[in-house]
Amino acid sequence: MPQALHLTMLYLDKNFIGVRMNSKLLVIPAQYVHKHWNIAGPLLQKAIDKGNGEFTLDDLRGACGRGQQQLLLIMVDDVCVCAFTVIQYNFPRHRQAYMSYIGGTQTKEGWEQFKQWVMDQGCDRISGSATSEGIARLWRKQFGFKKTYISVEYKLNKEQNDT
Repeated sequence: MPQALHLTMLYLDKNFIGVRMNSKLLVIPAQYVHKHWNIAGPLLQKAIDKGNGEFTLDDLRGACGRGQQQLLLIMVDDVCVCAFTVIQYNFPRHRQAYMSYIGGTQTKEGWEQFKQWVMDQGCDRISGSATSEGIARLWRKQFGFKKTYISVEYKLNKEQNDT
């Protein structure tokens, strides 16, 4: 087969409209966070911007690089479409994976792979904090989450309470 024809066939096979794109979950070890942060950072920044100032992007990178949080990426055709960070908590009666930040677009395949990874870590539940009722509804509809708590906060410094 001529090389040009072969390359064209490969291109058509990979890019044919209607071909199902494959999602792949990448679990980034702490020592490699710096190598993947350029693709994860912009997606996570959007989530940090919606938060209450708990983390900056640099804070989150440091937490992932120290192994305090786990960085995960959903890749579709070698493009990162979703980045998220997870903290694992041990409670007396269960082990929980808490999604601390998520940015981008989660895929159904990526979600299934994430659930399997969570189970492989010994966790029996996944939780996360939504910044709005709309996000909570989306998670409920797409992934089957249910509301468990309503979080409240009181800032001890008067200057913080004025913001």
